[in-house]
Amino acid sequence: MLVTLRRFFNRHLLIIFSILLAGILFGGLLSPSAYALRFGYAPEQYENRLTYGIGVYFAPNDTLIYATPDENTEPVEHFQWSPNGRHNSLFSQVRQSHVPVSSIFVCYFPKMDVAAMSVVSDNGEGWAEVVYDQRRGKTGWVKLRTAMAEDEIQGWPMHLGQFQTWLDFMKFNGKAAGIYWLTGVSEYHRSPRMSPDNKAKLLNLQMIRKLKVMHVRGNWLLVEVMDFDRSMPMGWIRWRDKEGRLMVFPNLAGKKTPHVLGVF
Repeated sequence: MLVTLRRFFNRHLLIIFSILLAGILFGGLLSPSAYALRFGYAPEQYENRLTYGIGVYFAPNDTLIYATPDENTEPVEHFQWSPNGRHNSLFSQVRQSHVPVSSIFVCYFPKMDVAAMSVVSDNGEGWAEVVYDQRRGKTGWVKLRTAMAEDEIQGWPMHLGQFQTWLDFMKFNGKAAGIYWLTGVSEYHRSPRMSPDNKAKLLNLQMIRKLKVMHVRGNWLLVEVMDFDRSMPMGWIRWRDKEGRLMVFPNLAGKKTPHVLGVF
């Protein structure tokens, strides 16, 4: 009898252990970090060392970067990426080596044709200055879609080659795909307010389950909050701090391609 009980216990213990192990592995595959390793990535940490600048440039699959806004000069960087290529590095034609994508792109989801670089300035004549090496702070110039001929952009998705300010990026993509908080943002800043002011009264909420972006005003988002009791009050949260560091990011992973110029 004792042997039978022991076999029964051991067999069921093995089943329970297998279920727990599967849950850990499955959960790992669905975690943001694991998802990023397989499909791409987006910012996760609030106080990171990224230079965000004034907006993003959606780099095409074949991107040339110049020292000055002049395509008749030798490029300082030339890289190509593919929806079916590596998700952690790409090949630099100039350096003749593979470069980590995290040193080039703010977010990168190749299967969605998303390879977004930080823009630090634009000359108003069809060129934007981008950060092509986040680790060393190197910048260069790219020719924007608006300055290209039709045959150059034939077959491109609408967003490739576009420069979009962070305000528009957050407005269009935050509304369409929702947002998530970057880790490291304090509970104080996560709390929705009655008005777009740091000193405004906080909403009395038990637990925030979901945020839906309704409106953007400067550095603030008006969000509809799904509370623990499923009430849906509206309040204001900051999406970037006074230094220009992002505190939230649109949930692009698994969604449609980015929205640009208000076209949905």
